[in-house]
Amino acid sequence: MAAKGEGKSKVKKKLAIFSLCLVFFVGGWILHNYYLTLGSSIQLKAVQRQNLRKILKLKKGNPIDVVIVEEKDMESYMRRLLRFHWQGFSFDAYLLVPHKHGKKDAAILALHGHHTTKEDVVGIKRSRFNMDFGLRLVKHGLCVLVPDIPFSDDFEAEDQLSVNLIMFGSHITGLRLSYLLALLDYLSSLPFVDSKKVGCVGWSGRCSRGHGVARLWRRLL
Repeated sequence: MAAKGEGKSKVKKKLAIFSLCLVFFVGGWILHNYYLTLGSSIQLKAVQRQNLRKILKLKKGNPIDVVIVEEKDMESYMRRLLRFHWQGFSFDAYLLVPHKHGKKDAAILALHGHHTTKEDVVGIKRSRFNMDFGLRLVKHGLCVLVPDIPFSDDFEAEDQLSVNLIMFGSHITGLRLSYLLALLDYLSSLPFVDSKKVGCVGWSGRCSRGHGVARLWRRLL
């Protein structure tokens, strides 16, 4: 009887060891394939990003000569009107910085839509669409950069520019995305912004620009 008991005990131990080996093997196989898939996905996204940059003919170059045109204390936050000189153009943007913040804050690039302006987004003008989301975001402790969308204030001029750019092998979408990507680089470089917590939000037609920068800017969350 004792011999039989010892035999059963040995069988159980062998089964337990076999089961553990099987679990480790299957787990290792799953992790191996997961990381292979993850790596392939990251590589695929990088290739897609590169191809999309070529198709859009994106322009390189960060905003230079950033000038503070106006600065105003809004009690709970600071509102600055900035002027960026980029690729021979000059565009304005509002930067909203909360007073109560940590060492580094999350930040948002906020894009106005059709029939609205950056003044609507920061709450300077009362929008008929209630599009003051930039103001609401800074009151929740986020830094917010609200730019003009290049060449969007006049539909006829926008159409004419679009046609001219197409004739020269480019297009207005690539121009705008290039500028917005440069703004994201600027925003993430600010000493009070956490570069790992930078996002983009848009309204109406600018949602498509938001999708574009999310696809093209590798650091965007």
